[in-house]
Amino acid sequence: MTQQFKPITVEGTLHWAFLDRTPENSEKYCADVCNLSEAAVAALEKFGVKVKNKGDLRANFITARSTKPIVPVDTAGKPYDLGGALVGNGSKGQVVLGFYTHKLSNMHGTGVGLNRLILKELVPYGASSSASAEDEVL
Repeated sequence: MTQQFKPITVEGTLHWAFLDRTPENSEKYCADVCNLSEAAVAALEKFGVKVKNKGDLRANFITARSTKPIVPVDTAGKPYDLGGALVGNGSKGQVVLGFYTHKLSNMHGTGVGLNRLILKELVPYGASSSASAEDEVL
């Protein structure tokens, strides 16, 4: 049996946002919520979430998932006009997270559901790269 928790809102930078399609290795929509504040980390850990930090630009982060497509909204709660773009790495926003236990919670921590995404700053997918066609990429 799963245990349900009250949702919380955290602010962060988005990476690997699969909002309107699922990644190849999953049946769920998802996004990494990164650069979490110490207060957000403390709140998440109270729910049993295992916050990750792999020493890269994501800093403290979690992966939030949804069984339904995620429609980003603006600060007024209206659908965010993406202008045909995809949400790219470095986009900023607030996410409303729900929590649930599952059969592997003891090993991997409490599950994190992405209930709502309030997009504050869009970085279109592909626009965050600083390399041009002439740059040598190693």
